[in-house]
Amino acid sequence: MKTRRQSGFTIIELLVIVVVMGILLSLSVFAYGDWRLRTARNEVQSNLTQLRSAMENARNFDNVYPATIPASYDGSSTVTTTLVTLAGGTAYCARGQSTARSTVIYYINLPNTPDPTTTKPGTAECSTL
Repeated sequence: MKTRRQSGFTIIELLVIVVVMGILLSLSVFAYGDWRLRTARNEVQSNLTQLRSAMENARNFDNVYPATIPASYDGSSTVTTTLVTLAGGTAYCARGQSTARSTVIYYINLPNTPDPTTTKPGTAECSTL
């Protein structure tokens, strides 16, 4: 007598595959959210660093910081940049905010903090940022 062999997956095997795929999917969703946040932070920091370079270049030509964002600044369209020039052009404060993640905000308060930081400047002139 010939025995017939059946092929295919059992229900238990299919359930294990579905559970493993669900776990992998949930991990990738959380990793994607964290990736977007890191990207927004890096983008805002990069734009503020570019602004600082443009402001330094403008100061080298005019001996004062400009009152408006220099034309040489080529920031990203996904970052909103605000500038306040202080004390007759001897210092400035800048704020960068991500349009994709509105909670991502960084500041530059030159000469106190030339690198982008999450700490809002405490000076009265910079309070409008």
